[in-house]
Amino acid sequence: MVVDSSVLIAILLGEQESEHFSKQLANTNDIYISAVSIVELSMVIEYKRGEQGAKDAGKMRAEGKEYVVKDGDVMNFLFSS
Repeated sequence: MVVDSSVLIAILLGEQESEHFSKQLANTNDIYISAVSIVELSMVIEYKRGEQGAKDAGKMRAEGKEYVVKDGDVMNFLFSS
């Protein structure tokens, strides 16, 4: 089964269809989601739930200054003035 980001968003946000989608996913052996859908999912969760919502969903984290950036990493720089 190929899963679109809208399905995961509905589940994470507890929308009306979430129970139906959760049951369908639980009864499926092979689940596929594209990298683009994962990026879209993290953007929507952060927009709807703020930065903490993205962290709670495991789509965002803070690292110390000694973090080694790897190919494909997305970084959020916060500055205060």
